[in-house]
Amino acid sequence: MKIKDALQRDPASIPGEPGQARISDSRNERTQSELRGELETFVCEGQYADGVQKIIRSFLDSIGKTSQRGAW
Repeated sequence: MKIKDALQRDPASIPGEPGQARISDSRNERTQSELRGELETFVCEGQYADGVQKIIRSFLDSIGKTSQRGAW
């Protein structure tokens, strides 16, 4: 059995580059389709969710400042 057989959705069916997510304000259909695929398959739970919230909070607190803290 392959990992993709145990998943609800085959990762190869998700538009875009595997393992990469990009933030863009582009309105073209391909970009919108990639973003939709990323959001539909994103899993964020437990400590990971806590970390993502801290990163987003830090980013939002620094909007309008001349620099931003780096985040993975």
